[in-house]
Amino acid sequence: MTDPSIRHLTAADGQDRREFAHYTRLDVARGDFGFAAEQNGTAIGAGWAVFLPAEDAGYGFVDMQTPELSLWIHAKARGHGLGRHLLRLLKSEARRRGIPGLSLSVESGNFAHQLYEDEGFRHVRGREADGVRFWASDEARAEPT
Repeated sequence: MTDPSIRHLTAADGQDRREFAHYTRLDVARGDFGFAAEQNGTAIGAGWAVFLPAEDAGYGFVDMQTPELSLWIHAKARGHGLGRHLLRLLKSEARRRGIPGLSLSVESGNFAHQLYEDEGFRHVRGREADGVRFWASDEARAEPT
């Protein structure tokens, strides 16, 4: 696999591109952010973090200060490190913005389960059965508030 180009995910990606529209409505005004990976002009991966309100919470919602992360890698691009690369970009961007952590939900048996564990996403106490995990940008903050 040749190296894909990486660019910031935009609101237009979430609205105009069929590959992403099903998964997100990126709202940069509320602080949402993400990255898209393309190869030869075709989307092969995307990772994004969205601040969802409690009344419209996602499955991995932990609190209003923690964006929920989503990661999508095209089946043919899996297993080559692209997911890890996008995940690290998201973590780096969260740190740069001063965001205290990221949350996600992952089903048992998901190919990315070990990736999240390796990258420091830990089970949220009381939400283990739901697969909810949290990564703290500050190692001193072990769990969401």
